[in-house]
Amino acid sequence: MVSTIVVFVNNLFMAILSVPVSLLAESNMSSWRLRPGVVAASVLYSGIFAFSFSSGIHAWGVRLKGPVYVATFRPLSIVFAAAMSAIFLGDDLYLGSVIGALILSAGVYAVLWGKAKEEEITCDDDSGSSGPGLLSSHKVSLLQSHSNEEM
Repeated sequence: MVSTIVVFVNNLFMAILSVPVSLLAESNMSSWRLRPGVVAASVLYSGIFAFSFSSGIHAWGVRLKGPVYVATFRPLSIVFAAAMSAIFLGDDLYLGSVIGALILSAGVYAVLWGKAKEEEITCDDDSGSSGPGLLSSHKVSLLQSHSNEEM
């Protein structure tokens, strides 16, 4: 229930913040008028179904694995969009796009590697091995697991 409220408040504030920016970017009011047909249908489909589906998937991911994973994989959507536009639409891929995709992929890999090491250390600490230097060598993760935060 809490994740639904967080998603709602997030979407509400994104809509509130996007109104003045959109009005500043396009001050011609006649361009804001929706004409019946494919344009209106595509705007409604994008606004209702695609955005709701995306928000639901992100909320599910936060509930399943925690916010770190969702925030980590979100920039990869840019990489997927660039790859799909090159494959299906025939758009050009520039060197900057490829280098940016490689940097984003390396960042995602680094975060996943770090999370795997953190879970490995946590599992080793839970195994019950206690020694004389336990307090000095005990590592505490900076970001607590999502399941540990629930009360």
